[in-house]
Amino acid sequence: MTLTKIDPDAFSKEWNEYIFGQATETGRRYSIGHNPSLAGIFKSVFSYTPEYYALYDGNSLGGLLPGFRISNRFVSIPIFPTAGIYSNSQSDYAPVLEYLRSYEIKDFKKLSQFCNDSKVTCHLSLCENENAQFETFTSKLRSQINKGYKNGIVVRAGGPEAVDDFYPIYAENMHRLGSPVLSKAFFQEIMLKYEFGHKRVFVAYHENKPAGASVVLTYGSLAEVGWASTVVNYNRLNTNMVLYWEMIKFAITSGMKSFSFGRATKDSSTYKFKQQWGVENYPIFFNYSHSHVDIRKFKLLSAIWKKLPAKLVDTLGPEIRKRLSI
Repeated sequence: MTLTKIDPDAFSKEWNEYIFGQATETGRRYSIGHNPSLAGIFKSVFSYTPEYYALYDGNSLGGLLPGFRISNRFVSIPIFPTAGIYSNSQSDYAPVLEYLRSYEIKDFKKLSQFCNDSKVTCHLSLCENENAQFETFTSKLRSQINKGYKNGIVVRAGGPEAVDDFYPIYAENMHRLGSPVLSKAFFQEIMLKYEFGHKRVFVAYHENKPAGASVVLTYGSLAEVGWASTVVNYNRLNTNMVLYWEMIKFAITSGMKSFSFGRATKDSSTYKFKQQWGVENYPIFFNYSHSHVDIRKFKLLSAIWKKLPAKLVDTLGPEIRKRLSI
């Protein structure tokens, strides 16, 4: 298998046809990170150099690999849950990895001896209509959703203009979790330049005040919530339950077949929240070319970050975040 570097914009038609064709023929899973329109967004916001490859078996297109060159490493789409080698071949990928030399590839497959598999991505199979979907939920989950509506939670979906309501909630939540934020410009670029699918900002309101917010992207027949946060003071109103149900309803009415809740660490509180929706879990393999130290395991750094002033972390966070390839 040989690699040919391609321009994701010029090659987008062939790229999408291959992705969706393979999905139809083989049921192979793809991710939002495989969407070629992300290349321009990352280049614009983070100044990453796109490095997208077509993989050929002889003269036939046999696979695709999206990514960027960051600090002399090939990184397969940071931020998004996974976007590894998408191929119709079961052959040895050693020549591909050898060519890349230094790499970080998030994939549904284990590709390297230096591998972390502590995370999964959680997908919900969607029914043809929202009533049928609602009936698949447990009585407890249905009750929690209905209680949220009774508590006065109202969700509205918007475009670029809704980023203004989304971002403060997202930034506050990330500070509370002890993690650097992505820049507001990143979300604005997503809303303006994301192609080959829908993009929506969902904002949950209580008495016209933002109580929670999220961003949903679609690609092919897959919808995914990439970011979701709530204001802590409104959690008692079941804000999260209504927010997620409205996103799922949007995915169904948009003709999607699957809704991704994004990635989660196994057995974490986030993981447990996602399980109650009836999801199927797929392991994510973080493949590295060399022995790797995961900065996310340094809990002291997170604890310090939580205690820094909000204005400082809102300023420093985007600069730090763009240097992290996770």
